[in-house]
Amino acid sequence: MTLTDAGALVALVDKNQPQNARCRATFAVLSLPLITTWPAFTEAMYLVCQIGGWSLQCNVWSYVEEGTLQHLRVLKHMNHDS
Repeated sequence: MTLTDAGALVALVDKNQPQNARCRATFAVLSLPLITTWPAFTEAMYLVCQIGGWSLQCNVWSYVEEGTLQHLRVLKHMNHDS
């Protein structure tokens, strides 16, 4: 599993990003799944929509559908000593 931020997700799907080739090469050797947070995912979806519209958003979403990209589930820990 690899923690992934919005910038890497955008560069992964947008061939016009300067880091696209580097992200794709790194993606090929990473331990999957990629893990992201809801805020990072939301930012990535917003940015790719601005860059390439719905079709680029579909590229990001396809990683979710195939299980390659998953959302981090943060569990709220309660202190039972109080």
